[in-house]
Amino acid sequence: MLSLPSLNTIDLSFNHLSGPLEDFKSNSLILIYLEGNQLQGHLPHSIQNLMNLTGLILSFNNFSGRVDVSLFTNLKQLRYLSLSYNNISLTNDNNVTLLESLYLLELAACEVKELEFLRSAKQLRWLDLSNNKIQGRIPDWAWSNWMSSLQHLIISHNMLTSVDSIPLQFVNTIDLRSNLLQDTNDTVSGLDDEESNSEFQSDFWKGALMGYGSGLCIGLSIIYFIEGKGITEEEIIISRQVISFDFSEELLSMEVEKGKKK
Repeated sequence: MLSLPSLNTIDLSFNHLSGPLEDFKSNSLILIYLEGNQLQGHLPHSIQNLMNLTGLILSFNNFSGRVDVSLFTNLKQLRYLSLSYNNISLTNDNNVTLLESLYLLELAACEVKELEFLRSAKQLRWLDLSNNKIQGRIPDWAWSNWMSSLQHLIISHNMLTSVDSIPLQFVNTIDLRSNLLQDTNDTVSGLDDEESNSEFQSDFWKGALMGYGSGLCIGLSIIYFIEGKGITEEEIIISRQVISFDFSEELLSMEVEKGKKK
């Protein structure tokens, strides 16, 4: 199937696929959705040849091994990348950065230890780095880069020790649960009054909607309701449901560009 010459979208998400993922031989692929299966082994190196790829969603599988950031640096059109909850370790042996084109990046439980590989990703709207090994504090360059774009930041279950301020202008969700934070006063002061009240002082701190879609407008969402008095975790209710995530605008834009080239 992956070798069909005119194939541009493949959606086999939430099936019972197992075994290794074969090489991609169709360079026309734009959207690949294989999340929620039991696929195993290493990610194929042929991914780096998919120059037209806009979305690659491989989360919730059993992929394993080291995955270097350089695997994705040639994909100039890539907007959506999700590798969360596999058995992979993200590396950056070549000291490269992911592309500025990324809108959504999900790398939960990918052994991420530092953020330098995100220095060029200045259009991020959705960033999930939860359940990793990030220590210390979020660097100043990150806040500067994401100030006008980032809407959802999920960085729970790491080893952050301080968050000096949060200068994000359009943020809707900030999830800092289960880090090593000692004092949230500076964090709260980094938000305006309305955000401080709604994000940190209400009985239920936030409803963090985490999801992604597919070419058939199918996705997985995880909704967390966290008791937020004093930023202590008292109750976590996790629900997963199928939601819509519309890529029609993205696809329409591609079709318009194709028409211009004809």
